[in-house]
Amino acid sequence: MKKLKILYINNYSCDESAYNQVKNKRYPSNHLWGVCELREKGHHVEFIDMNHPQIKGKKNIIKKLIYKVQKKIYFGKIFRKYKNYDVVYSSQTDLSQTYFFAKSKKKGLCNPIMIAVLHHPGAYIPYSESYDKMIFISKPVLDMRPDFRPIAEYAFWGPDLNFYNYWKNKNVSNRHIESPNELIFVSNGKTRRDNNAFLSAASELDANVIIVCDSTCTPEQKYFSNDKFEIITSSQIGDTISNVDNISLLSKTDIMVIPINIESDVLCGLTSFVDALAMGMPIIMSDNTLMGIDIESEGFGFIYKTGDYKDLKKKMMMFYDDPGLVKKMGEKALNFGKKHSFSNFVAKLEEVINSSQPN
Repeated sequence: MKKLKILYINNYSCDESAYNQVKNKRYPSNHLWGVCELREKGHHVEFIDMNHPQIKGKKNIIKKLIYKVQKKIYFGKIFRKYKNYDVVYSSQTDLSQTYFFAKSKKKGLCNPIMIAVLHHPGAYIPYSESYDKMIFISKPVLDMRPDFRPIAEYAFWGPDLNFYNYWKNKNVSNRHIESPNELIFVSNGKTRRDNNAFLSAASELDANVIIVCDSTCTPEQKYFSNDKFEIITSSQIGDTISNVDNISLLSKTDIMVIPINIESDVLCGLTSFVDALAMGMPIIMSDNTLMGIDIESEGFGFIYKTGDYKDLKKKMMMFYDDPGLVKKMGEKALNFGKKHSFSNFVAKLEEVINSSQPN
């Protein structure tokens, strides 16, 4: 197979330090969306410089003029450096750098294979005709974007099991449940979480709960005084909990809860979902995640009506009524994760790149 020059674009973990963390088993490779594996195959993959100019503080005409010049210099620099690359691969569609190369391709200034990952149904994608393939990580989102169906490919974004297994072996849990009252429910995600509904249900069940949250989903103050609730805020852990600490945390819990708020209309909760699969945990999630995985049919979880804390409580109660469900569903979750691991996503990405090359 021809060794390609590939430009990678993303709004997080888009630098060599993230790559080195993966190599040192401090970060799961699925968060680099196939970059590590493409490099292992011998392709030259380069991270774009995401430190583009921005206007800081209050805007005025001088700042706007300076920004305009700096922006022109920045995009001129990346165009000269990458205009002859074989592939532009963006794991986000709504980035100015991705727009720039799509626009440049449309104008005939460069002609890379353009591949992007589309996450959310309402994503604005200018110069859409410049894309050769659009990867969807959600079947419901794919169905909501018929405009991309001719170039659409589906690939589930599964867990990097090498990373999880490495740290699971170092965090061997001796956890043994003697009584259903010892069960611990956990929510470790921060995007659009309805932690108030979760804790309302947990309060009525007198359940043990651990929540990791930031200012956007911090629960009401009344829940902080409940001894059964451990609420870990961003003021305690900084911007985010590390991936290694996350595994240590999850190894001490039993059931993953993904309570997406009722206003959400985007793909949400996937990182927590993948965590649960890799850790072999049952899942309770709201019905508006847009993941498109029927966890009830698959046998490793329950789905509740978003915003309905009584329905959530009912699903949580299932594990008290039958504590054996934790082990049974956990095994099925892990098997699903093995069957749909990140290696499948990488294989699809390679297939997409190969099929897009000119004959």
